[in-house]
Amino acid sequence: MVGVAGLSGGGPILAGLIILGLDAYHATATSTYVLIGMSILGAGFAPLLVKRLYASSIAKYIPKLIAILLIVMGIKTIL
Repeated sequence: MVGVAGLSGGGPILAGLIILGLDAYHATATSTYVLIGMSILGAGFAPLLVKRLYASSIAKYIPKLIAILLIVMGIKTIL
């Protein structure tokens, strides 16, 4: 989510951990570990996923989809 919407996902993770009964200190620390772990996994698997997508028949639609998403997010930001 960071590259697309500017969000890290920490808010929902932190809220969920507090709902599960962790205090703010431990919930924040756990949330940090979760985000670091997911970043490392994403950095490892994203290139493999992109390589497979561009080798498939839907590759020609990917730039158009990204353009549409960026336009929609830009409009939502302005409004």
